[in-house]
Amino acid sequence: MYHNQEDLYYKAWRRLPERFRKPNNLDLYYVLYGGYGELEKGFASINDSRNIDKAQGETLDKLGANVGQFRLGEDDDLYRLLIKTRIIANLSIGDIPTINNVMSALIKEVYLGLEEVWWNKDHLNEPAAIKLMLGPIAKRIPYEIVNRVKAAGVRVLIELNYKKTFYLGVGAVAGEEITILPEKLKDVDDDVIYRLAASFYTEHEEIIIGRRD
Repeated sequence: MYHNQEDLYYKAWRRLPERFRKPNNLDLYYVLYGGYGELEKGFASINDSRNIDKAQGETLDKLGANVGQFRLGEDDDLYRLLIKTRIIANLSIGDIPTINNVMSALIKEVYLGLEEVWWNKDHLNEPAAIKLMLGPIAKRIPYEIVNRVKAAGVRVLIELNYKKTFYLGVGAVAGEEITILPEKLKDVDDDVIYRLAASFYTEHEEIIIGRRD
């Protein structure tokens, strides 16, 4: 008979003095204590069901409901993250470090930072407002959680930052044709390049700046 050395009965048998560590006694221990190992596994499973990182499905739904975060079609991995941030939000005192922690956990690399706008004339020097700066690929902004984390009376502004690469070419010719192109053609954005394209010519010379088709 095969005996799992990780089972409780086997561990108990291994603690016997050597002269009692016989196969017959091992079988006896299996009969007497084999069920206790299953109980131990059951208790461990119950404990895991209360662990956000290990709970799954409906059990995870109940953990989320306990803190006021209900599942809205998210998979288990994203839902775990939302539950953890909801716990942080519930305990938040509305300070900037807490908001940074929540946003960094929820939208990771898309979150670029936070700044106060009381000094900024573009926002009328509003004394009770903050600006969240996000990358251009931000798809989902957790407004509900942000509103729970921030202090009461503080307005939240969202700024999406777009980054574009511009190419500039300069050339001079005399009686010949020169074509100036970006070093890497794969980096050329058709719309941007064509808007910036320019040519200077006389009767005997021409310069083309832009993409060669």
